[in-house]
Formats: sequence, C-alpha cells, structure tokens
Amino acid sequence: MDERIGLLETEFPELLDVIYTTNDGSFGIKDFVIGPLKEMLDKMKDGSGRPVGEVVTIGPPMMMKAVSDLANPTVLKQWQALTLSW
Repeated sequence: MDERIGLLETEFPELLDVIYTTNDGSFGIKDFVIGPLKEMLDKMKDGSGRPVGEVVTIGPPMMMKAVSDLANPTVLKQWQALTLSW
C-alpha cells in the first residue's frame, strides 16, 4: 500500500474508502474490482450507504473499462491510471 494513501485514510476516514482487490486474494479482497464497487453503489442507491463522489482506478485497460461502465451512470468523477506489464 502506498504510504500517502494510508495517511489520507487516517486523516479523512469519514470521506475516503480505499478498497484493494486481487483475483487471487493475495492482497486485499479476493474478488474482481467491480464486486465491492457494485456493493457500495447499490448501498448508496438504496440509502443504506454513504454517497460515492469519486472513483479512482489503477490497473489494466479492461478492468478500468469495467469500473467505468459500472460507475458512469452514478459517479460524476472518475480517475484512471493505466498499468502495463512489460
């Protein structure tokens, strides 16, 4: 985990949820990235969760597209960072 993200989580716990996922569970939640995001968006829509104002995605193009497709109708701001394996 990036130390800066940890500092932000500590400083703004009521505003920031950082969720890590890996397909094999080696880091964070064992799931595809859209699983936890869908759960958060569903809770927001039914009023049992807090608003999601921004989504940041870091990963390969197909993953970022899946996140964008899921979040687009609901979340106004999305940030994506491409990672490539060389």
